[in-house]
Amino acid sequence: MRILLIGASGFIGSRITAELLSRGHSVTCASRSPERLQRRFPYCDTIRASFADTTPTWLAHLVRIDAVVNAAGVLRGDLQGVHYVGPVALFNACVQAGIPRVLQISALGAGEQSAAAFLSSKDAADQHLLHLVRECDMPGWCVLRPSLVIGRGGASTALFCALAAAPFPLRLGSGHWRVQPIHIADLARVVATLMEQRQIPPLLAAVGPDAMSTDELTMSLRLWLGLRPRRFISIPEPLLKLGGLAGDCLPEVPLTTESLAMLARGNTADAEPLAAALGWRPRRLVEALVTEPATKADRWLARMLPLRPLLSAALFAVWIGSGTASLAIAPARARALLSGLTSDFGVATTLTWSGAALDLALGFALLARSWRRSVLQAQLAVMLTYTVLATVALPSLWADPFGSLLKNLSVLAATLVLLAIED
Repeated sequence: MRILLIGASGFIGSRITAELLSRGHSVTCASRSPERLQRRFPYCDTIRASFADTTPTWLAHLVRIDAVVNAAGVLRGDLQGVHYVGPVALFNACVQAGIPRVLQISALGAGEQSAAAFLSSKDAADQHLLHLVRECDMPGWCVLRPSLVIGRGGASTALFCALAAAPFPLRLGSGHWRVQPIHIADLARVVATLMEQRQIPPLLAAVGPDAMSTDELTMSLRLWLGLRPRRFISIPEPLLKLGGLAGDCLPEVPLTTESLAMLARGNTADAEPLAAALGWRPRRLVEALVTEPATKADRWLARMLPLRPLLSAALFAVWIGSGTASLAIAPARARALLSGLTSDFGVATTLTWSGAALDLALGFALLARSWRRSVLQAQLAVMLTYTVLATVALPSLWADPFGSLLKNLSVLAATLVLLAIED
């Protein structure tokens, strides 16, 4: 089949793409950055598309397409656009083009009158597709609602691995929140199997065979990482809420207030309808994890994840603090440090104010995720320049018992680490 897949660059979409290719299907991946996606999937066609496109635009993309899979999803940002407005335009185009198979990857919990914007926006698109199934007689169209999806590269997996890899595993909430995880390899196989059937149920929950507590999930991943089991430590509720609020603002924090609420609500469903539709059952999570053994890189990532926002916050504090000190707290001291470069008071003042403004700009620029790499590279260049100038002006600073210049080496190293893990 010739399948159009939206969201192929994401965790779920990329594994679905690989599964479909392994079965001999021809996959066209739609993305806002088709060149980057082409490098990842050289045997796929790629097209430039986004959920800002209208129905007529999607119609042009559907020429010679037999099936469509929508695996696009975001936890933050334009939820309505990505989860509802764009998919509705796509589904309407699929009706007009007569596409016999359409599969919408939604989320378990959508349709349960949840206050979560993520789930409500997903459900709005689900209901539109289900309406089209009834009104236009589309037996090959389906809304698939996965539970928690576990696998290397997933945000949920990264979160629970970080909890698991702590010296003592960390507990979310009561530790008894119920989830029914499905492994990403099984979910990809589910999608491919449904795509190959002429008639499928219009609505299916994609869950693993066993429900478990969040503590059990965390411990399963700790053992998968090759770490010894240990007693859990509960995260204080105020700290957990603070982490959720931080995640609402900072993409590098793998937790949001909505994701916490969805976990607390529970994430389980009957596994029998899916098994009946497929003719086989997804594996238990432990069985699936064994087939993809953890490596040293997985342990590094799990331990690094909670440190990433701390490194970002520390660098933010360094640059903002440096700029503020030069402007408001110790401008005379800053000018004195420049005496080795110039004896002109006006030039020293100008350099002090310019340097302070640059520090503040680079500090606040860290908050802009879209150009974080460029900001970190600029910080490296500025810091090296400052270090060279300070060495020329006051070489004695290298012998300062408080490490005035020596500390720059630590900040440089922290910046390089953030630059290395920034994707």
